[in-house]
Amino acid sequence: MIPRRCRADEQKRRLVAAEIPAGRVATIEVVSHPHTLAREMAVEIQTTGDQQLRVLGNPLKMSGTPVRLDRPASRRARSTNPS
Repeated sequence: MIPRRCRADEQKRRLVAAEIPAGRVATIEVVSHPHTLAREMAVEIQTTGDQQLRVLGNPLKMSGTPVRLDRPASRRARSTNPS
């Protein structure tokens, strides 16, 4: 078991030594990377409360049927409460 106080680099070293695939997790800064922005993998949408919200874009890019993020989720999708 890896102690909680162990630093990320040390945790990675221990996991790799135990033949467990490991790597550092990308930080939120990835969302602002020029390549990420060019591929529209981080997009801003308008919420129903009239606020801008940055969300992950769709990874599928199809020229004939581009993804539309210009409307809110359907009423059913907005709530997890059964009706």
